[in-house]
Formats: sequence, C-alpha cells, structure tokens
Amino acid sequence: MTQSLRYTLVIFVLAAIFTSLNAKAQELIFPNPDLSPRQVVSIQLKALADVGNEGSSGFLQTWIFAHPRNKAVTGPIERFALMLQSPDYVVLLAANKHKIVDVYQKDNSAFLFVDILNQRDELVAVFRWELAQARLEDNSLVWMTTNVRRLLKPDDLT
Repeated sequence: MTQSLRYTLVIFVLAAIFTSLNAKAQELIFPNPDLSPRQVVSIQLKALADVGNEGSSGFLQTWIFAHPRNKAVTGPIERFALMLQSPDYVVLLAANKHKIVDVYQKDNSAFLFVDILNQRDELVAVFRWELAQARLEDNSLVWMTTNVRRLLKPDDLT
C-alpha cells in the first residue's frame, strides 16, 4: 500500500469516526425546562434499554440527566456505567418494557415508581426514581435524577 493510499484511508476512517460521533451527539437529549419528571425518566429508561445495541450512547444519555449531587456520589461516567451493570440495576439494561405507575411531585422534588416487565408483561423489578430540580447556567430549572433505588419487592411501595 502506498503512503498516499494509506494517508487517504486514515483520513477516510477519521472522517467516518467524527461523523458518527457528531451524529450520536446530535441524538442526545439535554435537560431543559420543558421536560417533566415523567419525560426525564422515560428518556433514561429508553437510553438504558438501548445500551446493548452497537454504537449506543445509553450510559451517556442517562448520565446527562443525573443531578450534580448524584454525579458527585457516582463519580465519572465510567464508574456510573459500571454501577448500572451491577446486580441491582442490570435489569434496566435492555429492558424493553416498563411502566411508570405513580408520580408524586411536590415543589422541586418528584418521586416516580417504575415497573420493569418481561416479554410476558410479568413484573420483574420495581424501581423508585427520585428527581430534583437543578439550576442551569441560564438560571432555568430542570428536572434531574438524584437517586434510583431498586425496591426489593412490590410491597415496598406502601
């Protein structure tokens, strides 16, 4: 292979990588005041269900909506992604069926209960999502996740 051909190939590969990264970045949804707590959780659940697909930005999309207080505890995105692969949370990855069953909102806090279902619509896990409003640089308030807790059994809802 000539040096010119090698150089052309390298440029082509780099262009493809940057185009792919740019396309993925354009697909990401960022916190904004128009999103309700239910929409934020739906965005995160959809992103986590996509994690197993090639080129997925599911961990990044989920992390974008993590509240700064949450990020302080979970650490950088690499550690956040490892946490989501732990036994308590792995059921969220590739979970194509979920149902947000209850939403409780008061002032700048919200609590959502999410059922994770298998392909036969049987309950396999219940999670409590906690959200709080965070202030962006432009001074607007947005909903972001402060905590996600897997409930051991559905009785924990009461």
